[in-house]
Amino acid sequence: MDRFERLASALRRIPGLEVRENEPMKRHTTFRIGGPARWMAFPKTVEEVRTMLRLAREADIPVRLLGAGTNVLAPDRGVDALVLCLKDALRGLRLPEGNCIEAMAGETLASV
Repeated sequence: MDRFERLASALRRIPGLEVRENEPMKRHTTFRIGGPARWMAFPKTVEEVRTMLRLAREADIPVRLLGAGTNVLAPDRGVDALVLCLKDALRGLRLPEGNCIEAMAGETLASV
């Protein structure tokens, strides 16, 4: 079992977490392009994101973050990493003072 498979095994022990192997990135970008992600996970909470980042760091696995997939160009050759799709875990907008909008990584461009 290689380090990616050990990581996937650990991720699958997180209750309710969806983890997919060789998931086509084109399914998750608005431009509908991109090869497979070695592993892709779909966390639902910030705590799940933290746990996955810790497990990936311990396994020395690169992590790529994907929000809602708007305006993202994923490589056709794929991504040899753990891709965390944050569209369900990190949602929210904030309007601090001034002319700024703070949007979490999983927020859609349409809502911003």
